Amino acid sequence: MSSPFLNIRWFLINSGRGDSVWMSRTNLAFGLTFFVVRVVLYTLGLAHMALALPRILELQVLPTTSLAAIALLLCGGYALNLMWASKIWAMAMGKKKGGKRAPEEMAKQS
Repeated sequence: MSSPFLNIRWFLINSGRGDSVWMSRTNLAFGLTFFVVRVVLYTLGLAHMALALPRILELQVLPTTSLAAIALLLCGGYALNLMWASKIWAMAMGKKKGGKRAPEEMAKQS
């Protein structure tokens, strides 16, 4: 859901419209959809999977090692999304990596 906004953002930046109103709107749409889908819904999905795990194992649809590999990959994807969410949050708050403010922000405060 958030990827189309990420692609639009890339297009705006590379076509010289990185400071436009559309860029601000696209950033907002990207951030909101990323958070809702890749953090909130992914969290709920993993919780649902954990609650359903006894029933899934009982059905014996796949070997236990395959189910463990799938669960591990899903958890790895979740960790990756949380890492990106923290970076997106830092960008949205006008900060660079490491929690330091971007030079533009510091110049505005001077």
